[in-house]
Amino acid sequence: MNISIPDKYKTVIFHICLWGIWLYLPLANTSDEEMYNRAVFMIFLITLTHIPFFILNTQWLIPKILDKKGTTAYFWLLILFILIFATWHRFVGDWVKSYQGIVDKHPRKVLWSFIPIVFVAAISTGYGLFNYVVTEAQLKQEKKQERMQSELAPRQTSQAEIHRSLEQLAK
Repeated sequence: MNISIPDKYKTVIFHICLWGIWLYLPLANTSDEEMYNRAVFMIFLITLTHIPFFILNTQWLIPKILDKKGTTAYFWLLILFILIFATWHRFVGDWVKSYQGIVDKHPRKVLWSFIPIVFVAAISTGYGLFNYVVTEAQLKQEKKQERMQSELAPRQTSQAEIHRSLEQLAK
């Protein structure tokens, strides 16, 4: 049985699976119901800061900046966005914890806001580069096919003209 899925749906399915797993993974080990309910709210809002970063990296930084400005500009902008989104991640986390009345005693909470964002940066860079390479290969293949068709078309026309001229000579 061969199932064919259009490309536009493959991207949607990929994002649903990725973000479903990403949002559910921290909740997989909770057995306390009250903790689970608090964690759902907290983790959901905090990890929502990752989705815009992923999309920004895969849809804008890699295709536009990396392609046109080069790797140096891409990496500097990536570092800038990691800092911005890690700060946003920390502020959202602090707001959610204060809203729920959770006292955060973790001494390295700045570090723990960078780790998930760097992880999302690695995943999104890999995904974005893979899509970029595949798209470039497809465009190169299409250009090659168009060039081959344009090269073959004049030969077929000239062969038809030769055939007609031979028929006229034979008469």
